[in-house]
Amino acid sequence: MRKILLITNICFLMLASVPCLEAGEQGVEVSAIQGELLETEPRRIVTTVFRVTNKGSERREFIADIKLPDGWIVITRGFPFELGANQSDTRLVSFFVPQRFLAGKYRVAYFIKARRYPSISGFYTISVVVLPVTKLEVKLLEAPEYVIAGEEYRASFIVINESNVEKAVSIEIDSGEDLPATVDAEALHLTPGESKTVMVTVKTDGKMRKELKHRLQLTAKFIENEKTKAQATSVVNVIPRITGETDPFHKIPMEVTFRQGNQKNDELTRGFQTEVSGEGTLDEEGKRHVSFLFKGPDTQDESNFGERDESHLSYWTNDYTLHLGDRSYSLSPLTENYRYGRGIEGRVKLHNVSLGAYSQKTRWVEPEEKQVAGHIDYSIGEKSRISLNHLKKKMMKMMIS
Repeated sequence: MRKILLITNICFLMLASVPCLEAGEQGVEVSAIQGELLETEPRRIVTTVFRVTNKGSERREFIADIKLPDGWIVITRGFPFELGANQSDTRLVSFFVPQRFLAGKYRVAYFIKARRYPSISGFYTISVVVLPVTKLEVKLLEAPEYVIAGEEYRASFIVINESNVEKAVSIEIDSGEDLPATVDAEALHLTPGESKTVMVTVKTDGKMRKELKHRLQLTAKFIENEKTKAQATSVVNVIPRITGETDPFHKIPMEVTFRQGNQKNDELTRGFQTEVSGEGTLDEEGKRHVSFLFKGPDTQDESNFGERDESHLSYWTNDYTLHLGDRSYSLSPLTENYRYGRGIEGRVKLHNVSLGAYSQKTRWVEPEEKQVAGHIDYSIGEKSRISLNHLKKKMMKMMIS
């Protein structure tokens, strides 16, 4: 009997040491100001307001928490706050609904509890209806800028389901100039927020004779609702292989001129001169060049408009040059640049070394002068070089009649 009494006393003392709360002081009340049902579209921030009332008889500090569906994101941060006895306050809560969530009803719970006495708590649950949204987007990913006529090219597009419902999508292609175009997928099944790449192959016409800007348009539609659609376009320059009619000959433009002198010092003359000139390339790549001029006979003394006879032939590439006939000969400033005469000149370029030489005799200058010149140039890097020049001049005897 004594043992039972001792245990009872110990329990009484333990209970007496715990702070006691009256039944009417243990409550906190939570309610929703904006109602129990909210509607929103995905990819939106939802904001609502709750009222919190301290039903106790003393001032207390409270902390808040919100329970959202997995994947939803809380925007507002909850900080501890105090309420006096029977005092109320409004609390703002914001959260983000991601795109991938399907249309439907979801539950959101707002919890309040006293910081010192967690048993003093309350909560309120609201419903959030995510509305169905149907949206489609198409973007051009990649397409070539140029393509040669007769070749195939590929253009890639990305189709994005920006809806929050699963959708079946049909693909349509519109190819300009009726060029054949095939798509690797004519239908797609896309979950909310999912995207897939569509590849289109276009076959160009090898018989084209003029440049074409080919327009390719991809249209994506929801099969259940074709009014919801999206489009993207690519433009590719198609370059013809051959322009105009084919010609088996490689041609060099040439010009022929005839001149007739009529007067010289108030006297009628019959000075007649022919000129043949041309310039062009000897290959389709345009790397081997040729230039020529043949003009004669000399009519300067027969007419006021007469000209000297002149002939020259030149051939050159990026690496070597050869000149024959009448021209201004020149190698370097040390070899009398642009000295006019008749002769031969050659140049060769080998990597960092450049070689050149000429031999020429002056014309229409008394006394005649003959020159032989040579030049070698060696480049050291981009800013330095070594040059060696040689010039030999010989005065010809003047002819006196």
